[in-house]
Amino acid sequence: MLGATGQLWLRPVLCGAPSYVPPPGGALPAKGHLPACPPAYRYGATFFSGNGGSQYAPGLAEYPPLAQDPSTSQADDLAHPGQPVLLGSGAGGIAPRYLLGPAVATSAIVRRARAERDATMQWLVVMTFTASGSRQFNRIAASHFREPLANDVDGFVVSAPLILARNFGGTAQITGAFTKASARALASELTSGPLPVSLRMVATASTTQRT
Repeated sequence: MLGATGQLWLRPVLCGAPSYVPPPGGALPAKGHLPACPPAYRYGATFFSGNGGSQYAPGLAEYPPLAQDPSTSQADDLAHPGQPVLLGSGAGGIAPRYLLGPAVATSAIVRRARAERDATMQWLVVMTFTASGSRQFNRIAASHFREPLANDVDGFVVSAPLILARNFGGTAQITGAFTKASARALASELTSGPLPVSLRMVATASTTQRT
């Protein structure tokens, strides 16, 4: 289940992390002190090709020291949008977990969102931004061109599409392994902001989506 608040953060994906492995002796690292991703492990533009396919050395897809850091709790994720978090990548991620940077936007930039099918009958989510949201998202897109941007809902990465344009003209699409139900759930979250009910994650989408 996604949490009871339905809060969305848009967070840049910094690098991949292995599955959690408790350190010897059970000693946990200091809370709130996640190691930074070295340049060789960063999910920057050089990690991805122009058509959305991954171009990374398998040994560099996951930063090994992050294995001993437990995933960020839902409560900490919701309470600290300005801090990096370590979350599961969802189905189809190129690493089991992602280190995400501070939130760069919330669903407040979206005027409306709807689930629909494309020409191949695959479900996707179409977003229309507010005037100020469009300008903000274009700035984000320019800063993170050819990098993945995660949709973090209540501590779950429900999608992490690659940014493949610098200017979106007021609209953008999120494509991936969506079902009708999961596309509608994400569209509802993008439009509604914090929700008084919980959402069930039916499916997740991969890092190689186009946005």
